[in-house]
Amino acid sequence: MARRVTVLGTVHEIQGAEKEPWTNIDDPEYSVLVKHFLQGKDFLFEEASQLGPTKAKCLAEENLGNGHYLDVDPHRDDRFAYGIGETGQGFRMDPCSGESGTYRQEFEQEQSKRESH
Repeated sequence: MARRVTVLGTVHEIQGAEKEPWTNIDDPEYSVLVKHFLQGKDFLFEEASQLGPTKAKCLAEENLGNGHYLDVDPHRDDRFAYGIGETGQGFRMDPCSGESGTYRQEFEQEQSKRESH
């Protein structure tokens, strides 16, 4: 039997992590896409930083059953135990104004360690 892996890349804000609701973007089409990708699959791995359950976890359990999902990304507080340092830093776009827009700088070496894990 041939094995295949499908990789779906998305921003974390669209995953719907319940332990970080203030950053979530509700996009119903994301759930449609995940359901589509689950067809013919038997397992779902996700990088969710242990902040779930996420939309994908709920859909995996609904469509594949329990035991067919694994969050492979350690929580930010646990990364040091795996030799992973701070992976990035957020900045306000205009710290002198009341605007809440931000941007993020990723630290390539530490982010690479996280991805390798």
